[in-house]
Amino acid sequence: MSLTILALLALREKHLLPGPPTLPVLGNISQIPLKYSHFKFTKWTRQYGGIDSFNLGTGTAVVITDRRLVKELVDKKSSKYSIRPD
Repeated sequence: MSLTILALLALREKHLLPGPPTLPVLGNISQIPLKYSHFKFTKWTRQYGGIDSFNLGTGTAVVITDRRLVKELVDKKSSKYSIRPD
């Protein structure tokens, strides 16, 4: 019974972007090395594509490495995503 619950907790939510499998509670924190973490992100990018999601504890991080997507977000939609006080 407890293995079934742990397996269900580790499944990625359907609405999230692709990314590595997660661990219950920790998410992907234990899979990201403290040094040279960019190598791990590069490996995941090759595996999952130019936009990936990672669970970091209770939060979700999105990493965008596709140049076209980065350009679109910065050039065309920066006012929508930048939060600056007036």
